Amino acid sequence: MKRIYEMRKMKPSRLAREIAEMTDAQRRLLWIKGEAVRDETVEHWLRTEGVAAYDELKADPSRGRTPGQVRQRLADERGRREAEHDR
Repeated sequence: MKRIYEMRKMKPSRLAREIAEMTDAQRRLLWIKGEAVRDETVEHWLRTEGVAAYDELKADPSRGRTPGQVRQRLADERGRREAEHDR
């Protein structure tokens, strides 16, 4: 698992070299481990923040957002990030 975290910190060119040097079996194993880490992360989020948000919304439905509000917020956030990236 330590290897996955080290690879996340690598520069893209270095990461590409490292991956090219791996055997196919090593690449498959790395992918499986990465999937397991993501699954654990999502599971943890669902059990903590996801459940808490659901409980809060059930207790006070007025806190909810319409699909249009969610789309607008995502569009605004994307625009903000793109503007920061372009600087």
